[in-house]
Amino acid sequence: MILRRQNRTIDFLLFGLGNPGPKYAGTRHNLGWWLLDLLSERFKASGRQSRHRSVVEYCTIRERSVALIRPTTFMNLSGESMRAWLKEFPDTPFAVAYDDTALAVGKVRIREKGSAGGHNGMKSIIACLGTDEILRVRIGVGHPGEDDIADYVLENPPDVDLPGFRDALRIAALCVEELVDGSVGRAQHLASGKELPAKKEKPKRVPRAQVKLTVQDLLAGRLGGGSVKPPEMQLEPEDDDDSEPES
Repeated sequence: MILRRQNRTIDFLLFGLGNPGPKYAGTRHNLGWWLLDLLSERFKASGRQSRHRSVVEYCTIRERSVALIRPTTFMNLSGESMRAWLKEFPDTPFAVAYDDTALAVGKVRIREKGSAGGHNGMKSIIACLGTDEILRVRIGVGHPGEDDIADYVLENPPDVDLPGFRDALRIAALCVEELVDGSVGRAQHLASGKELPAKKEKPKRVPRAQVKLTVQDLLAGRLGGGSVKPPEMQLEPEDDDDSEPES
Protein backbone atom coordinates (compact mmCIF):
# COMPACT_ATOMS: atom_id res chain seq x y z
CA MET A 1 0.00 0.00 0.00
CA ILE A 2 1.36 3.41 -0.98
CA LEU A 3 0.61 6.28 1.37
CA ARG A 4 0.62 9.99 0.65
CA ARG A 5 1.78 12.65 3.07
CA GLN A 6 2.37 16.31 2.34
CA ASN A 7 1.40 15.79 -1.31
CA ARG A 8 4.25 13.32 -1.82
CA THR A 9 4.03 9.65 -2.74
CA ILE A 10 6.70 7.40 -1.21
CA ASP A 11 7.15 3.86 -2.50
CA PHE A 12 10.24 2.88 -0.50
CA LEU A 13 12.08 4.10 2.63
CA LEU A 14 15.86 3.64 2.82
CA PHE A 15 17.48 4.42 6.16
CA GLY A 16 21.23 4.97 6.30
CA LEU A 17 22.75 4.81 9.78
CA GLY A 18 25.43 7.18 11.01
CA ASN A 19 26.27 9.98 13.43
CA PRO A 20 25.66 13.69 12.69
CA GLY A 21 28.39 16.31 12.59
CA PRO A 22 31.74 16.74 10.80
CA LYS A 23 33.56 14.85 13.58
CA TYR A 24 31.97 11.60 12.44
CA ALA A 25 31.47 12.23 8.72
CA GLY A 26 34.47 10.19 7.57
CA THR A 27 34.28 7.36 10.10
CA ARG A 28 33.53 3.71 9.43
CA HIS A 29 30.33 4.02 11.47
CA ASN A 30 28.90 6.44 8.90
CA LEU A 31 29.07 4.04 5.98
CA GLY A 32 25.27 4.00 5.79
CA TRP A 33 25.35 7.75 5.17
CA TRP A 34 28.08 7.27 2.55
CA LEU A 35 25.75 4.96 0.64
CA LEU A 36 22.94 7.51 0.75
CA ASP A 37 25.37 10.19 -0.49
CA LEU A 38 26.18 7.98 -3.49
CA LEU A 39 22.51 7.30 -4.25
CA SER A 40 21.62 10.95 -3.80
CA GLU A 41 24.20 11.97 -6.39
CA ARG A 42 23.43 9.14 -8.81
CA PHE A 43 19.67 9.62 -8.81
CA LYS A 44 19.68 13.42 -8.38
CA ALA A 45 17.85 13.54 -5.06
CA SER A 46 16.05 16.73 -4.10
CA GLY A 47 13.61 18.15 -1.56
CA ARG A 48 16.06 17.96 1.36
CA GLN A 49 14.33 18.61 4.68
CA SER A 50 14.43 17.81 8.39
CA ARG A 51 11.72 15.44 9.50
CA HIS A 52 11.17 12.86 12.26
CA ARG A 53 14.58 13.64 13.80
CA SER A 54 16.31 12.94 10.51
CA VAL A 55 17.41 14.55 7.26
CA VAL A 56 15.58 13.21 4.21
CA GLU A 57 15.92 13.61 0.45
CA TYR A 58 13.76 12.14 -2.29
CA CYS A 59 14.74 10.52 -5.57
CA THR A 60 13.35 8.17 -8.20
CA ILE A 61 14.79 4.68 -8.58
CA ARG A 62 13.30 2.22 -11.09
CA GLU A 63 10.34 4.58 -11.55
CA ARG A 64 9.60 4.46 -7.82
CA SER A 65 9.76 7.33 -5.35
CA VAL A 66 12.38 6.64 -2.67
CA ALA A 67 13.05 8.54 0.57
CA LEU A 68 16.75 8.58 1.55
CA ILE A 69 16.66 9.02 5.32
CA ARG A 70 19.59 9.82 7.65
CA PRO A 71 18.54 9.66 11.32
CA THR A 72 20.25 12.49 13.24
CA THR A 73 19.60 11.09 16.73
CA PHE A 74 23.12 9.66 16.98
CA MET A 75 23.58 5.97 16.36
CA ASN A 76 22.31 4.60 19.68
CA LEU A 77 18.88 6.21 19.20
CA SER A 78 18.39 5.50 15.48
CA GLY A 79 15.31 3.41 16.19
CA GLU A 80 13.38 6.41 17.53
CA SER A 81 13.57 8.25 14.22
CA MET A 82 12.81 5.11 12.26
CA ARG A 83 9.79 4.31 14.41
CA ALA A 84 8.34 7.77 13.70
CA TRP A 85 8.73 7.26 9.94
CA LEU A 86 7.11 3.83 10.03
CA LYS A 87 4.26 5.13 12.13
CA GLU A 88 3.50 7.58 9.33
CA PHE A 89 4.11 5.03 6.55
CA PRO A 90 3.24 1.68 8.16
CA ASP A 91 2.75 -0.26 4.91
CA THR A 92 5.62 1.17 2.88
CA PRO A 93 8.57 -1.20 2.22
CA PHE A 94 11.86 -0.18 3.84
CA ALA A 95 15.46 -1.23 4.39
CA VAL A 96 18.37 -0.17 6.60
CA ALA A 97 21.99 0.29 5.46
CA TYR A 98 24.85 0.23 7.96
CA ASP A 99 28.46 -0.74 8.66
CA ASP A 100 29.19 -4.27 9.85
CA THR A 101 32.37 -5.43 11.58
CA ALA A 102 31.42 -9.07 10.96
CA LEU A 103 32.16 -8.55 7.24
CA ALA A 104 35.51 -7.85 5.62
CA VAL A 105 36.13 -4.56 3.87
CA GLY A 106 34.53 -4.67 0.42
CA LYS A 107 31.88 -7.25 1.32
CA VAL A 108 28.13 -6.62 1.17
CA ARG A 109 25.33 -8.81 2.41
CA ILE A 110 21.54 -8.53 2.24
CA ARG A 111 19.67 -9.93 5.21
CA GLU A 112 15.93 -10.05 5.91
CA LYS A 113 16.06 -10.72 9.65
CA GLY A 114 18.40 -11.53 12.51
CA SER A 115 20.09 -10.12 15.57
CA ALA A 116 21.83 -6.76 15.79
CA GLY A 117 25.22 -8.45 15.73
CA GLY A 118 26.58 -5.98 18.26
CA HIS A 119 25.64 -2.92 16.19
CA ASN A 120 24.17 -0.28 18.50
CA GLY A 121 22.07 1.33 15.78
CA MET A 122 20.43 -1.99 14.95
CA LYS A 123 19.95 -2.73 18.66
CA SER A 124 17.97 0.51 18.94
CA ILE A 125 15.92 -0.24 15.83
CA ILE A 126 15.02 -3.79 16.91
CA ALA A 127 14.05 -2.52 20.36
CA CYS A 128 11.90 0.33 19.00
CA LEU A 129 10.16 -1.74 16.32
CA GLY A 130 9.78 -4.85 18.47
CA THR A 131 10.99 -7.19 15.74
CA ASP A 132 14.20 -8.36 14.12
CA GLU A 133 12.49 -8.97 10.76
CA ILE A 134 14.12 -5.95 9.18
CA LEU A 135 15.50 -5.88 5.64
CA ARG A 136 19.08 -4.67 5.82
CA VAL A 137 22.08 -3.83 3.66
CA ARG A 138 25.23 -4.77 5.59
CA ILE A 139 28.46 -3.16 4.41
CA GLY A 140 31.71 -4.65 5.70
CA VAL A 141 34.28 -2.52 7.54
CA GLY A 142 36.46 -5.34 8.87
CA HIS A 143 37.15 -6.34 12.48
CA PRO A 144 39.79 -4.78 14.75
CA GLY A 145 40.75 -8.08 16.36
CA GLU A 146 41.70 -7.50 19.98
CA ASP A 147 41.21 -3.74 19.79
CA ASP A 148 38.04 -2.03 21.02
CA ILE A 149 35.27 -2.15 18.41
CA ALA A 150 33.70 1.15 19.56
CA ASP A 151 36.97 3.00 18.98
CA TYR A 152 37.53 1.19 15.68
CA VAL A 153 34.20 2.12 14.05
CA LEU A 154 34.56 5.76 15.15
CA GLU A 155 37.91 6.08 13.36
CA ASN A 156 38.46 7.18 9.78
CA PRO A 157 39.56 4.18 7.70
CA PRO A 158 43.11 4.20 6.29
CA ASP A 159 43.64 5.05 2.62
CA VAL A 160 44.43 1.41 1.85
CA ASP A 161 40.81 0.47 2.67
CA LEU A 162 39.16 3.17 0.56
CA PRO A 163 39.15 1.22 -2.76
CA GLY A 164 37.41 -1.65 -0.96
CA PHE A 165 34.81 0.72 0.45
CA ARG A 166 34.20 2.23 -2.98
CA ASP A 167 33.62 -1.24 -4.45
CA ALA A 168 31.30 -2.17 -1.60
CA LEU A 169 29.26 1.02 -1.96
CA ARG A 170 28.95 0.47 -5.70
CA ILE A 171 27.61 -3.05 -5.12
CA ALA A 172 25.37 -1.89 -2.28
CA ALA A 173 23.85 0.79 -4.53
CA LEU A 174 23.01 -1.85 -7.15
CA CYS A 175 21.49 -4.01 -4.43
CA VAL A 176 19.30 -1.11 -3.32
CA GLU A 177 17.95 -0.79 -6.86
CA GLU A 178 16.86 -4.44 -6.73
CA LEU A 179 15.32 -4.01 -3.27
CA VAL A 180 13.34 -0.99 -4.43
CA ASP A 181 12.16 -3.17 -7.31
CA GLY A 182 11.01 -5.82 -4.83
CA SER A 183 13.70 -8.34 -5.79
CA VAL A 184 15.38 -9.40 -2.54
CA GLY A 185 16.73 -12.57 -4.13
CA ARG A 186 18.41 -10.65 -6.95
CA ALA A 187 19.90 -8.23 -4.42
CA GLN A 188 21.35 -11.13 -2.42
CA HIS A 189 22.71 -12.61 -5.66
CA LEU A 190 24.43 -9.31 -6.49
CA ALA A 191 25.86 -8.94 -2.99
CA SER A 192 27.47 -12.37 -3.26
CA GLY A 193 29.45 -11.15 -6.27
CA LYS A 194 27.59 -13.17 -8.88
CA GLU A 195 26.45 -11.76 -12.20
CA LEU A 196 22.71 -11.37 -12.44
CA PRO A 197 20.82 -13.32 -15.08
CA ALA A 198 18.66 -11.26 -17.39
CA LYS A 199 15.12 -10.72 -16.19
CA LYS A 200 12.55 -12.76 -18.06
CA GLU A 201 9.91 -10.62 -19.65
CA LYS A 202 6.43 -11.89 -18.97
CA PRO A 203 4.44 -12.26 -22.21
CA LYS A 204 1.74 -9.68 -22.50
CA ARG A 205 -1.75 -11.10 -22.51
CA VAL A 206 -3.72 -10.04 -25.56
CA PRO A 207 -7.37 -9.55 -24.66
CA ARG A 208 -9.81 -11.46 -26.78
CA ALA A 209 -12.47 -9.53 -28.56
CA GLN A 210 -15.91 -9.87 -27.10
CA VAL A 211 -18.18 -11.10 -29.88
CA LYS A 212 -21.88 -11.73 -29.55
CA LEU A 213 -22.89 -14.89 -31.43
CA THR A 214 -26.13 -15.33 -33.24
CA VAL A 215 -27.86 -18.61 -34.10
CA GLN A 216 -26.62 -18.15 -37.67
CA ASP A 217 -23.00 -17.83 -36.36
CA LEU A 218 -23.30 -21.07 -34.44
CA LEU A 219 -24.76 -22.89 -37.41
CA ALA A 220 -21.97 -21.54 -39.60
CA GLY A 221 -19.30 -22.70 -37.10
CA ARG A 222 -18.17 -19.19 -36.09
CA LEU A 223 -17.29 -20.13 -32.55
CA GLY A 224 -15.47 -17.57 -30.44
CA GLY A 225 -15.73 -14.97 -33.18
CA GLY A 226 -13.77 -17.03 -35.71
CA SER A 227 -14.77 -18.09 -39.18
CA VAL A 228 -14.20 -21.84 -39.01
CA LYS A 229 -16.75 -23.93 -40.80
CA PRO A 230 -17.84 -27.39 -39.63
CA PRO A 231 -15.46 -30.18 -40.76
CA GLU A 232 -17.67 -31.33 -43.57
CA MET A 233 -17.65 -27.78 -44.99
CA GLN A 234 -13.87 -27.13 -44.86
CA LEU A 235 -12.56 -25.56 -48.04
CA GLU A 236 -9.44 -26.85 -49.74
CA PRO A 237 -6.65 -24.23 -49.88
CA GLU A 238 -5.81 -22.65 -53.21
CA ASP A 239 -2.76 -24.09 -55.01
CA ASP A 240 -0.82 -20.83 -54.62
CA ASP A 241 -1.56 -20.53 -50.89
CA ASP A 242 0.99 -22.24 -48.58
CA SER A 243 -1.00 -21.64 -45.41
CA GLU A 244 -2.64 -24.48 -43.56
CA PRO A 245 -6.43 -24.50 -43.24
CA GLU A 246 -7.67 -23.36 -39.87
CA SER A 247 -8.74 -26.06 -37.45
